[in-house]
Amino acid sequence: MAQSDWLPRREQDLVDLTEKSAQWLGDTARQTAFGWTTAACTNEQLSKETLRADIRRRISALAPEELTLRGGRTAVRLSAQDIWRAYPVLLIFISTSWEIDTGPLLEAALAGGKTVFAPRIEAGNRLGFYRVGSVDGPWRCGPFGIREPGATAGRDSGPGERFVPGDDPWLVLLPGLAFDRAGNRLGHGGGFYDRFLDETGRDCPRRFCVGFCADFQVLPAIPADPWDRPVDAVCTEEDFFSVTCPYPERGVPGRGPRPHSGVPAGGAPDRPPA
Repeated sequence: MAQSDWLPRREQDLVDLTEKSAQWLGDTARQTAFGWTTAACTNEQLSKETLRADIRRRISALAPEELTLRGGRTAVRLSAQDIWRAYPVLLIFISTSWEIDTGPLLEAALAGGKTVFAPRIEAGNRLGFYRVGSVDGPWRCGPFGIREPGATAGRDSGPGERFVPGDDPWLVLLPGLAFDRAGNRLGHGGGFYDRFLDETGRDCPRRFCVGFCADFQVLPAIPADPWDRPVDAVCTEEDFFSVTCPYPERGVPGRGPRPHSGVPAGGAPDRPPA
């Protein structure tokens, strides 16, 4: 009997993705160093669009109740980490049908006294984050059908206040269709978060970025372009792992040296596409 005959569907899906990753990685050096090149990223075996289609197909097969369950379990795992207690400010994304539910984490953050901001799409396809005072909003429907902070957005303080980086360390929860253990992130292709991270300082020491996803969305490797901004850690319902180390001498958690980079060397463009 072939292995694929007895593997459950989701496990077989993960095997399929792993095999594609191995084919794309090619040689042992790239498997261990995760040093991407522009040429490697053009390999048709594992293009970004191929991966996006694969992951979307797997997520669409999950019932909404399972996305909520996985989101709740991931929220419990993240809220048990030291970084959760150390960061008083949280920038959270509002989940869609393509993502595990961030609602439980939003509730936990507000109940725990964190200052929470959620994104709105603004002019020029930029993200602005606005303070959220309640899980009940007020919300509005954004350009892609995603909930955004609503009528109070734009106030000088309190609910609706626009996020401006300050002295407090801030935690950023990033969506993604896939992540790898080098911190590379495969988004939906719009570049919204890559631009936001650039605009707030590529190596901002008081910012810590966490990918929030289901366990099957963590792959051995994913392709990365020069404008892709990696995360500092990834949290799933089964695991939490850090990619960067904090600078303890600065007195606050923050980004330290990155052991692996998804950014290829050379003179490639250094900004995400519009």
